[in-house]
Amino acid sequence: MTAYYDSNPIGTQPVTINPGNTATLTFTSSTTGVPYGNYTISATAHLPSDSDPSDNTFIDGWILVTIAGDLNGDQTVNILDAIRLAAAFGSTPGNPYWNPNADINGDGVVNILDAIILAAHFGESWP
Repeated sequence: MTAYYDSNPIGTQPVTINPGNTATLTFTSSTTGVPYGNYTISATAHLPSDSDPSDNTFIDGWILVTIAGDLNGDQTVNILDAIRLAAAFGSTPGNPYWNPNADINGDGVVNILDAIILAAHFGESWP
């Protein structure tokens, strides 16, 4: 199974699934060096004996790569993003105030480290 953003591979994982069963795979990727923009997320199964591989791709949504601190995805880091971070401050996954976009450094908690990153990019924007 290979996961992609647009036509760029995120990663490949081997998987064996018996007929009628399912499997969940997790792919982790860094957006370092990826240009800002919207990307379509998809996954393709590579089956060695498949006579019709055209139906082996699943497209599921998109991802926005933007400035660190742009929590609402409007291409600008401003007070609206700071308000979202403040609303999630102190939260962790499972908490009703959890906002994964506010966990800017990806350490599983919205805290001062995330606020520092937002502050470092405050006022930045991209077209």
